[in-house]
Amino acid sequence: MNLEFNIAVHVLAFLTKHADERFSSKALSELVCINPVQLRRVTGKLVEQGYIDTVRGKYGGYQ
Repeated sequence: MNLEFNIAVHVLAFLTKHADERFSSKALSELVCINPVQLRRVTGKLVEQGYIDTVRGKYGGYQ
C-alpha cells in the first residue's frame, strides 16, 4: 500500500471522529503522528477531491 493512502485514511478517520472541531496542520500532524510536510501533501489532495474542508487564516484549519 502507498504511504500517502495510509496517511489519508488515518486523517479522514480522525477528522470524521472529530467532525465538530478544526485542526491546524501542525496540531493535526502531531495528533496523527506524521510529519507536517507529509500531512499537507496528502490533505491538499483530499481538499481537491472534496473529502475535507479547509479554512485559511488565524482560526483556520482542516475539518
